[in-house]
Amino acid sequence: MIGARTVIPPNFRSEPYGIYVGSPARLVKFRFPEKIRECLMELAWWDMPLQWIKDHNDAFLADLTSDEGRALEMLSELKRAKSSWVEAPQAG
Repeated sequence: MIGARTVIPPNFRSEPYGIYVGSPARLVKFRFPEKIRECLMELAWWDMPLQWIKDHNDAFLADLTSDEGRALEMLSELKRAKSSWVEAPQAG
């Protein structure tokens, strides 16, 4: 996330799920705890087809900040669902 009026310098490199503000932009915090960020990066949900995301829409609407244990369980379930999707032949 980039805050309003934040100045992004040339060759700016951001951390996944970081929140940046200021002039020049600086990391002030992360949106999620480290374990959740790691799971999200492993999941790589952005590489999945839109239909898969739609099929798991409830998980994408969940608050990952309210209960870390539950969030990690949900992300593990999504990883299993991703594995099943990738391994199963998809109807074209």
